[in-house]
Amino acid sequence: RKALGESTRDEVAERELELFITNDAQTYSQRITPIIKNLARKMKKGNFDEKLAVKGFMYAVDHGIKRYKDEFGSAIKLDKAAKMRVAQELLDGYREEIEEAANN
Repeated sequence: RKALGESTRDEVAERELELFITNDAQTYSQRITPIIKNLARKMKKGNFDEKLAVKGFMYAVDHGIKRYKDEFGSAIKLDKAAKMRVAQELLDGYREEIEEAANN
């Protein structure tokens, strides 16, 4: 078991990647914006699927990993489960924006 306040290397890398993705203008405009628009459209039509939405954000995660390596010269190495957690965090973080876009 982990001690309180102790985190695994993966958790730190996941958070680092999530912050990089949400703060990188290129990733936002090239990946996040189209994903938000697409999910808003699906929500409006009533066929929003949480699992597919997370899968959609995986494109942003993969893009973010490449951009991170280009920018800092070192790669963030995450297994598929960790990437899925980052994608879920992104979905949760942008959910309000998606819902807002769906209602307009």
